Amino acid sequence: MALTAYQAHMKRELKGKMKGKTAAQRKAIFKAAAKSYKKKGSSKPKARVSRATQVKSVARRVTSRKPTGGRSTVAKNGFNTQKIFKYLRLASLGVPILVGVSRYGFSLDAAKDAFRQYSGVNVNNGTFSWASLAQGWTPFVGTSLVTYGIPKLMKMIRSF
Repeated sequence: MALTAYQAHMKRELKGKMKGKTAAQRKAIFKAAAKSYKKKGSSKPKARVSRATQVKSVARRVTSRKPTGGRSTVAKNGFNTQKIFKYLRLASLGVPILVGVSRYGFSLDAAKDAFRQYSGVNVNNGTFSWASLAQGWTPFVGTSLVTYGIPKLMKMIRSF
């Protein structure tokens, strides 16, 4: 059995929007979906929207509610904390290379030192050392714990 144009429109408009809503919210969503359907052959012109209404609707989209009750405005291309944390973790991966370069300059010894810190294996004599491995990975592990752990703890504290 094929769906009518109206049924197809309503199915498309309501998909995924009803879950977790109250009865009043569902009714409003359904009314908006039904209103957006334009029957074929209807020559009723669309109402013009004033510039002031357009500006208000854009401001509403950009402004959002904070969990603490205030309002927060975020620019479209905002630099949020998740991006900052991501770049901190990437930078912490380069710390062993920077340490080797600061000790030995741009040389083969700097590359050997960075390899030793990343893998724990000394290239000169082939021995493995947990201490050098920990020395190389501690900045990344610490940064990851801080950038993932602290926001999770803050969410848990806020939920109480």
